[in-house]
Amino acid sequence: KDGIQELVLAYKDFYILLHLENDKVYGTDFHLSSMETIYTDGSFSWSHTDDIFGYECGISRVSFANGVKKVEELCRIEGNSKFFIKGGQVTKEQYYDYIDNTNRTPIKFTPFDISFFNSNELKAIELASAYWGVKDGEFDSERGFR
Repeated sequence: KDGIQELVLAYKDFYILLHLENDKVYGTDFHLSSMETIYTDGSFSWSHTDDIFGYECGISRVSFANGVKKVEELCRIEGNSKFFIKGGQVTKEQYYDYIDNTNRTPIKFTPFDISFFNSNELKAIELASAYWGVKDGEFDSERGFR
């Protein structure tokens, strides 16, 4: 909600979130379970299972300030018995009232279209990919996605 649109790339089990701030692009990645449905207001649903809480799910919001990613928890459920809104424990009814009264619109993904590249740009991408040894669809933590 800072007025700057982010670019979210979805690939297999990851989302890559790119944010433009002060003429620099900042990026971060999320594994699919830690960012399941992404909404137009910058919030996203998530879930996981661990040995302490068992199943846990919720909605958080991601933002950036000075190139640093901040994740704010909006609500969550621990197991089937503990419910939280903005860090404070609430009743099951309060939790579901919050969920029901919060209008969130999921973003829609479109395939990434490279048809706008001319043949020289495509050749440059191919040369760079060959140099770095990155094939279509591969991911490398230092070089990113092809």
